[in-house]
Amino acid sequence: MTTTETTPKLLPAIEQPGLIAVPVAEPAVRGAFPTFEQVVYLALAVLAAIAHFWMLDVRALHHDETLHATYSWYIYIGNGYMHDPLLHGPFLYYLGSFLYFLFGDTDFSARLGAALFGTILTVLPFFIRREIGRTAALAASVYLLLSPTFLYVGRFFRHDIYSIVFELLVVIAIVRYASTRRALWLYVGIAAFALMYVNQETSYLFLLMMATPLVLLLLWRVFKPGILLVGALGVALALLVFVLPGEAVVDGSHTAERDPQTDEMVILAPGPIFGWGPIETEDNNYALRIRNRADNTAGNLFASMAGYIGDLWLFFRHPAILTGIGLLLGTIALSSADLAAAR
Repeated sequence: MTTTETTPKLLPAIEQPGLIAVPVAEPAVRGAFPTFEQVVYLALAVLAAIAHFWMLDVRALHHDETLHATYSWYIYIGNGYMHDPLLHGPFLYYLGSFLYFLFGDTDFSARLGAALFGTILTVLPFFIRREIGRTAALAASVYLLLSPTFLYVGRFFRHDIYSIVFELLVVIAIVRYASTRRALWLYVGIAAFALMYVNQETSYLFLLMMATPLVLLLLWRVFKPGILLVGALGVALALLVFVLPGEAVVDGSHTAERDPQTDEMVILAPGPIFGWGPIETEDNNYALRIRNRADNTAGNLFASMAGYIGDLWLFFRHPAILTGIGLLLGTIALSSADLAAAR
């Protein structure tokens, strides 16, 4: 339902001694029927639902889908969940197990969440039609409906469609907040990013891509020297992570050779300038040790947490990482101090 533009009807002015009477306008009257534009989007939503739900369980499960269906089923039968980056975040599996609980453990219910999100994705441009133009928003919705790629991932029991919907919701929230300044859109954006974060690791890259222009825009408006600081920080971090550390002796599977006495990686070539050794993540076994851990790896939860923190320290203790953290904190402190002084 939308508001129908009508000439405001003026109510009788309220007169009080010593005050100027000001006419009061009646609120705009809401239309009794949806607009043609709303009917079009409703039709697109119906077509999207048909396209995504029609014969949803006929095609056999893809290899990836069998993994996701299995781990969702483990939660459904009470076996719990253990994180493994190979399978990305937990959102997919908890939603899958919830749909199993509601509708039974079938191929249809396994793909049900993806189909629902694929349908929602089709009509999301509706919410920024005023900002990007009504024609552009409608064209985007039609494209999302007709695109074979989006239709495929919208019927596919994997993380892709959930991340796409959450990413677009964050973009919509940013655009709508900039346009309306309503706090509601901040909450929508935060909730969407939180769900994206627990769904898939692509959220890290998405945050980098979205935060960089927003931070630069903020600095341009309130503290222009900060742009140079951020640029210098980015260059310094890239050098610290990718250039200055050394190289380890590794085999074909990128497993590093280690000294049997010290368990340190055997250095193939020390880093330039400072002669630093390699970062711990040069060893694929280290990465596997970090990611493949159960809560009771060391016998109990607290011992496992202590071991995990100790393994993380092997990474963070490297001079390149410590220097990068110091530069990051220093840049934030310097920018904050200069900004406070400017005010």
